[in-house]
Amino acid sequence: MCIRDRLVVDGARAELDRVWLDRNEDVSVYVDGDGSELILTDVLVTGTRSGTGAAAVAHGISLHNGARAELERVLLDSNRGTGLFVSDPDTSLRLSAAAVLNTQPDPGTPESGRGLHARAGARVKLSGGLFAHNHDVAVLATGPGTLLQGRDLAISNTQPAANGAGRGRGLEVSEGARGEIPRVLIRASHQVGLAVLGPASEGVARELRVRKTYASPCPNQACRGPGGAGVVVSNGAAIELDD
Repeated sequence: MCIRDRLVVDGARAELDRVWLDRNEDVSVYVDGDGSELILTDVLVTGTRSGTGAAAVAHGISLHNGARAELERVLLDSNRGTGLFVSDPDTSLRLSAAAVLNTQPDPGTPESGRGLHARAGARVKLSGGLFAHNHDVAVLATGPGTLLQGRDLAISNTQPAANGAGRGRGLEVSEGARGEIPRVLIRASHQVGLAVLGPASEGVARELRVRKTYASPCPNQACRGPGGAGVVVSNGAAIELDD
């Protein structure tokens, strides 16, 4: 079944199997509020585009304010803005056997085109996934209380968002978030493969492989150098590496 209208879950439970959500505006799936629950299996979310709504950045799937989602065998491809957006305390996402591909920047918003962004105390657990050909940061966790747990992931070919210049980071944990990432491969990023940045930010990585990180030209004077580093830890962050 192909749905060309957004799915909204507010204080309810929705379970979808073998559904295709295609070419919606601003957001394809929106889940909001404590008690809201979404279960997706064998689902495609494609072509979400910037519309005329209030959202500054479009999202393929967007979770807020204590909502809960479990996604298995889900493909997000060629959405604009952010593929998966997870925000606020008690909001949780479990994602397994999924692919997030080709997320495109929103026009006029250079810090977009991200595969996944968890923020503001949200919790995300990833198991077996591919993030490829996204922009700016493929997988991003920000803010105190935010927890990203990712296992058996491949993150590849993250591209700069701003006309081929600037950052195209594979995975970033910053602003006090925590990332736990056993068995992760990060390759062909631009500027930095794995970044753990800022006071109280923590990363724990086992069997991590970071390969072929490319330098990237800076789009403006505020850019911090061309990069090309595999792993960067700075500004009071901490990381534990174990092979």
